[in-house]
Amino acid sequence: MQDEKVLTIPPFSHFFFKNCFYNALFPAVAFYKKSIEPFLANELIYYYYDRTSNDNDKFVDIVSEPNKTLDVLLHNQYLEMRTQDYAKDLIHDLTAAVDLGRPILITVDSFYESVRNDCFMQKHLPHSLLVFGYTQAANQFYVFEHRHRDSLQYKPVLLNKDELRRAYEGYQLNFSHFKDPPYSYYEFYPQGSDDMAQSQVTDTQYWTAQYANNILAGKNKITKGMKQFTIFVEDFAQLTEGDSFDIVLMQRILDRLSDIINVKTANKYLIDRLGSSCKDLPSRLGAIVGDWNSIRSIVAKYLYSSEYKPEYKKKLGDGLTRILVQEYEYVDLLFDVLAHEKFV
Repeated sequence: MQDEKVLTIPPFSHFFFKNCFYNALFPAVAFYKKSIEPFLANELIYYYYDRTSNDNDKFVDIVSEPNKTLDVLLHNQYLEMRTQDYAKDLIHDLTAAVDLGRPILITVDSFYESVRNDCFMQKHLPHSLLVFGYTQAANQFYVFEHRHRDSLQYKPVLLNKDELRRAYEGYQLNFSHFKDPPYSYYEFYPQGSDDMAQSQVTDTQYWTAQYANNILAGKNKITKGMKQFTIFVEDFAQLTEGDSFDIVLMQRILDRLSDIINVKTANKYLIDRLGSSCKDLPSRLGAIVGDWNSIRSIVAKYLYSSEYKPEYKKKLGDGLTRILVQEYEYVDLLFDVLAHEKFV
């Protein structure tokens, strides 16, 4: 054990991917000079809507469905992980891992984190942290954290070891039964030689082929999702009928819109790096993300002003119709490109 050891790792603040687990994982992947693209390419993305559901918000949803498991994705890039359901000697395990040069991902309850102004002693929230260093003198650990759940500004912060332990135990008490993620402790390390571990994986053809196979195999789900999206757009007028919007409903819709935009933004990051000769794919997907952002902006304006304007409903309906048309065009183009270019 040293007086202080800190691994040189930058935080990941480009976009949200699925949940905070991946925003903690991706810096560890980058630490070993590996690529995040295979994780993004592993997802099958499609819309979902059921007009017969008892779900109160009645708003279209987006599904991001993984194909391969995390251990397989890591293994394919010469990385392994040591996991624990529950780390009985957390502080010892964290210190020993850092001494070995290994970053560690742990699950916590942000209720116990003093740096989380939105949650500290106010709200229980499941969260993931990447631990990448310690200082013995101050009894603290270096982690990446943001100040608010919707913020992408992840920064290095120091957490007292007792506070970190309480946050870890708090997760065990309040959230471990969800098993999402399956473990509470992930320690990442390289396979084989240091040369193999530190070699940069630049095989774009590998993950583009993976993505093409995943999308083409899931064509029926994507197509079905587009049909459900069409039904949602038809139903939307009834959802917003009247001369006002329900505040609770609009808040749920705002949260759903954030989920959709996060998924689409991460997918745009992947498509930008697809290596396709078709340059229309990124621009078309970018336009879709832009229109989803415009719809979120309208909903947010209403929520924060509580002032109903008749043009809001028309703008929302027109925006959804425009996205629907763009999505059909984009999906058709995506299927064509992935089927005919030499990815598979």
